[in-house]
Amino acid sequence: MPETTLAIDHWLTSTSIALWLGALALAWVGFRLILRRRRSRSRRPSRQTSKRNLHHARNVDAARRVFQTLNGWSGDRLLPRMLGYLRKIDPFVFEELVLTALEAQGIKVMRNPRYTGDGGIDGRFMLQGKPYLIQAKRYQRAINADHVRAFAEEITRQDAAGGLFVHTGSTPPGAYRHLAACSKVTLLSGQQLVDLMQARPLRLFRATPSSSCSRRSAGPTASEREPREHRGHGPLAEDHGIDNGS
Repeated sequence: MPETTLAIDHWLTSTSIALWLGALALAWVGFRLILRRRRSRSRRPSRQTSKRNLHHARNVDAARRVFQTLNGWSGDRLLPRMLGYLRKIDPFVFEELVLTALEAQGIKVMRNPRYTGDGGIDGRFMLQGKPYLIQAKRYQRAINADHVRAFAEEITRQDAAGGLFVHTGSTPPGAYRHLAACSKVTLLSGQQLVDLMQARPLRLFRATPSSSCSRRSAGPTASEREPREHRGHGPLAEDHGIDNGS
């Protein structure tokens, strides 16, 4: 009888130890799985970030398709036809379209990773190793002079070498006061915008842009009252061709 009792006690003890060891092993495995899942989640972008990146990628793809389409357009009324089309496309696609067209000119372009929190700047490019800002605006009629002023201030705030203000409207005299006060701002629209969309060589960028914005304010001169939005203005002039920043 004592031997039987001892055997039972020994078996119970061995079983208990085995169960405890098994429980500890399972707990350790569970802990490692939880830890691995948490690390995976911390490395994985959030759902909101993924959606934002997907939205950005779709706009870039759409812009490239539009650019290829516009390359094939021709005809006597190409200017009003293309401006009318550009005024109707999605504003984010228009931003990416301008950047895509600049890339086709051989310019090193830096796209924004998102469409908010960028200070109103739609992209950047490098010219002779210096950073320039880009703003693309769709207008049905005349551009908003306040937008030009805000863009000039942002160029100064970011200490950029200059900026390219691309738009689909016309340029009123009020906008030229801001251009006169800040020669770092360059307008691109009208026929030049059509040429940009069709990958035609543009003679826009001069070698040495203006180094700073003065605080003076002046109205447009006689030459500025002309339909100047069809010509380059500011640090990106018409006499030196495009530099890709390499």
